[in-house]
Amino acid sequence: MLRPKSLPLLAVAVAMLFMLGCSPTLARVTPQMPPGFLEAQVPEGDLSAYLYVSQASPVVIPTSLLGDLTAVVADPRFTTLPESVEIQR
Repeated sequence: MLRPKSLPLLAVAVAMLFMLGCSPTLARVTPQMPPGFLEAQVPEGDLSAYLYVSQASPVVIPTSLLGDLTAVVADPRFTTLPESVEIQR
């Protein structure tokens, strides 16, 4: 609940918000695209969204984050299980 003493402060804050938000000095420019964005290959198809992610080095995911791996470790087909997986692209 607003107290009557805080109403003038609220009015000043709202007035400053409107004055700064409608400033005539704001410049309208086209934002720059990140490096590699225009060269990124997008698959053919009906896309409703597109997420562009670019990293300078591979993303490393610890295999412990992939869930319970006790069944994989017990399977004789898998001789070793890496501690992490690297994603290049």
